[in-house]
Amino acid sequence: MGWTFVLRLLGDRPIPPRRAGAFDHGDVHLPSGRVFVTHTSDGTVEVLDPWPGKHRVSIPGCPEGSGLLCLPDRDEVVAASRATGRVVVISATTFKVLRTVQVGAKPNGLAWDPGHQRLLVADVGPNPSARLVDLSAGKVEHEVPLPGRPRWCLYDSLSSSFLLNIREPSALLSLRSMDLATASSTPIPAEGPHGLAIDAQARRAFVAADDAQLVVLSLATSQVERTLPLTGPPDVVWHDLRTHRLYVAVGEPGKVDVFDTLTFKRVDTVDTQRGCHTSAIDPKRGYFYAFLPQQSALQVFSTADGPRGGP
Repeated sequence: MGWTFVLRLLGDRPIPPRRAGAFDHGDVHLPSGRVFVTHTSDGTVEVLDPWPGKHRVSIPGCPEGSGLLCLPDRDEVVAASRATGRVVVISATTFKVLRTVQVGAKPNGLAWDPGHQRLLVADVGPNPSARLVDLSAGKVEHEVPLPGRPRWCLYDSLSSSFLLNIREPSALLSLRSMDLATASSTPIPAEGPHGLAIDAQARRAFVAADDAQLVVLSLATSQVERTLPLTGPPDVVWHDLRTHRLYVAVGEPGKVDVFDTLTFKRVDTVDTQRGCHTSAIDPKRGYFYAFLPQQSALQVFSTADGPRGGP
């Protein structure tokens, strides 16, 4: 039986202590399907099982939690704490804090180079910077200044580089993974580049900007291919290569815009909740997660007629 690739609401699950508060970044540990998210208001990392989404544990010790990233090749989760200038390394299976690493003033965005086993930390402090961190050694290996405040960042394996959105001047920055030397800086014709995803196969970047525009950029030519309207100011962007779908979380008014990345048409828009700008995706099992700040809950959607399988 074929799949119908639209978002279908399955339900929501509470995240204790069930009070209003801000979430920041979330991610899925693909081997287990568990969902991890930083709870900025409570200074915790929250862990939930895949649908039906039972809450497993609250991990303290991450004040002003921001960026979060699951490292499946190391079975670890890394979370950034803006209040302490540290990243917290957590076991993805035991949920124990393995170590903390001092990385700078206000760490925010995180990206992982699996080949060289190095973490990029984008700092939004008074002097915006990018740092390359050896988690095992617990030290910063390289540091470079950035031309402006960094937003979302990720690693591109085909170019062996880190990609970072810079809010102002509006640009997509490419840094070489070995030493963080600037490989390129591409102007973005929209205000405030924020969310970022790539289609590694088609060599495209998707930049969601604060002025409610989605900019589609060729990574091969650095040319803008098209600009698409969004339903509001966006935050997190996820691309599912299996279904050729792009998911854009819009905090105001509280929507998820879904685009077909083959036709570049918007194929769905679903309601979440006002202020819901954090999301995560599990392409392996066919789940999309949105984090509801007003009621402190995990909202779960299917990305097809049904899940693709269990853990």
